[in-house]
Amino acid sequence: MKLSKLLWLWPLVFMWSCDMLDELNKDNYISRVNEPITGYKQQKDVSYGRSEFQNFDIYYPQNVYSNPSDVVILIHGGGWTYGDKWFLDPSVEELRKARKNLTVVNLNYRLINPDRKKSLFEYQLADLDSCVNYLRRNQGKYNIRSDKFAIMGASAGAHLALSYAYTKGKSKIHTVVGMSSITELSESRLLSSDLWLNIKELTGYKETNVGKDSLIKASPVHLADIDCPRTILLYGLKDNVVSVRQQTLLSERLISLRVPHALYMLKDQDHNVSAEHVAKGILASLGADEYDRYFRYL
Repeated sequence: MKLSKLLWLWPLVFMWSCDMLDELNKDNYISRVNEPITGYKQQKDVSYGRSEFQNFDIYYPQNVYSNPSDVVILIHGGGWTYGDKWFLDPSVEELRKARKNLTVVNLNYRLINPDRKKSLFEYQLADLDSCVNYLRRNQGKYNIRSDKFAIMGASAGAHLALSYAYTKGKSKIHTVVGMSSITELSESRLLSSDLWLNIKELTGYKETNVGKDSLIKASPVHLADIDCPRTILLYGLKDNVVSVRQQTLLSERLISLRVPHALYMLKDQDHNVSAEHVAKGILASLGADEYDRYFRYL
């Protein structure tokens, strides 16, 4: 069953691209997540850079046929200046319980601008790219696919996942999943005061700046183009941190670009969408089987 048919199984689909069926395999991506495995191996705090923040935990399956696994990279939230990969440990466990041929990488990244030569946003995108390149160089060590990965982020991590997938990672990411994402930074009216303070720290924007270039260049809505990877957006309708308009703006932009995507509204979820829902979204977007099990209780 292809992903476009799955959309009808999710009770609160708000908007989706009519071209998803035709475009699903436009990059010749064929999922291997349903191949059988015997278990997982794991490594904690693997360093991919010199900073103490540049590390990840990796959980990689043992494929029955010794075939390489698909990969999903998880990016935690925390307003870009706070947080840790353990925030997403519950999602890791949900994905492991599914016992799929899927390597899960739970990522830490720099939360402090090291030298002010660039914006924190640029350093964080560089961290994501360094992690992806490290994994590709070490594909044999972990028995993973080296072509394209999936990436999933939560809250501020979703903003980074989308921004990376639409820029540096465009040729390296086949699917991006954003949970409770901020997509438009240049409209302060769509942001809470707390988020606005963090966004200025993220981008280096000052109220005295002429224009909003630094905000626009860090907004997925403005970064998106026709070559963006498949995009899945998850949003809890009880979210009181990020506006629903942040989701619909990006969805409208992707529709105009004819980029395969879906926006899922979850009626009983708030800003911190449950680990179960996050795992279901990832597995469905990667073509996992037994779809009715993943969607029945949404």
